[in-house]
Amino acid sequence: MRKTLFTLILICSLISALFVPALAADESSEVAPAGERVAWEAYYYAIKIARKADPELYLVSATGGYKFDKGTLFMGDSLTYHLIKRILEPEGLIGDASYMAMAGMALTVFSNPAFRLREASWNNNSVRISEEFKGLTFAEAAEKSAGKFDRIYFLLGSNLSRKMTPELYVEALTLLSKSYPDATIYVQTPPGTRDNAVAVQQVLDSINKAMEDLHAAGHNNLVLLNTNEIWQSRYTTSDGVHLSNRGLKAWYEFIIEQTVFPN
Repeated sequence: MRKTLFTLILICSLISALFVPALAADESSEVAPAGERVAWEAYYYAIKIARKADPELYLVSATGGYKFDKGTLFMGDSLTYHLIKRILEPEGLIGDASYMAMAGMALTVFSNPAFRLREASWNNNSVRISEEFKGLTFAEAAEKSAGKFDRIYFLLGSNLSRKMTPELYVEALTLLSKSYPDATIYVQTPPGTRDNAVAVQQVLDSINKAMEDLHAAGHNNLVLLNTNEIWQSRYTTSDGVHLSNRGLKAWYEFIIEQTVFPN
């Protein structure tokens, strides 16, 4: 069965490899963008079919994976940092996306000048920051780049999770919604952890209530992306909190399937 699944994906990958370069070769051709999308959609449609038979099937490669464009922004803590460092950068998938990801980052200090986007002892130098955001707070970075992005992936809440409230999310997400009014802002949910290391249910409840209030206030560019549902306990590392490479790959594929090629 697995051999058949890989054969199907291989065929669609070959379609992508054969037709995308040819269509993109003539930069003046108006057909190229449409042709490229058809090839990508064929590839991901094959993966979706394969997943129905084998939920454990994940494919991430520099030749087969979707690369994010310059309209994309990633915002997050160590989870997003590891996604970028261990999957998106090594596999060449980060593309032209921008990012602000910092270990230890918490929603409670979203605007706090003591927690700027830079390497520091408190974050164990575990940061991935686009040049334009260095030295800024998350809030300042959003204000500085207002209107620049059309797709934003936001994930905060695991750190200081027992202090999470709907009000904290409303404050941060209102700023993002106003800074990027034409963007779709995907509000992601954190993974479960072993031994209740993170108060995940408190975070999920806070996000859900905040999203309800924000939509009622007219911030309809905020979209809940329930990433929590894709992660299982075997997708965490030995610390029970962070994601293994399999968990990170599952996250990448989920993002692509739900937000880039959702049909």
